[in-house]
Amino acid sequence: MERIPNGRYTQEFREESVKMAMEKVLIIDVDKCTGCRQCELVCSMQNYGEFNPRLANIRIIKNKTMDIHLAVWGTGCALCGKCVETCVPGALEFIDLDQAIINWKAVRIGRMPAPLFGSGRGTKEVRK
Repeated sequence: MERIPNGRYTQEFREESVKMAMEKVLIIDVDKCTGCRQCELVCSMQNYGEFNPRLANIRIIKNKTMDIHLAVWGTGCALCGKCVETCVPGALEFIDLDQAIINWKAVRIGRMPAPLFGSGRGTKEVRK
């Protein structure tokens, strides 16, 4: 899997990322997430060489009604784990899909899988 020189993802990269995303799930602990969005900055730097949250494959969205922050990740995500490594409060983690289902059935609150946002998001070609 690789990106072409202009920072866009190849079709092969996208297909492999979606396949990997079917095996792993990004989990956010909404009780720990402060909404600092450091994960967005790290993601954009890792993938595009610049601190620009608009380029990130992860988004932190504030749900004002529930007063929580939710992570949403893009299909362009390479599952590098930089967002998880740099999450200061430790709110993010990747786990196997099977474990995520077991956790969700057991708990159903607090920790939840982050939904994917549409293909093409998180790439420069969409944000021109």
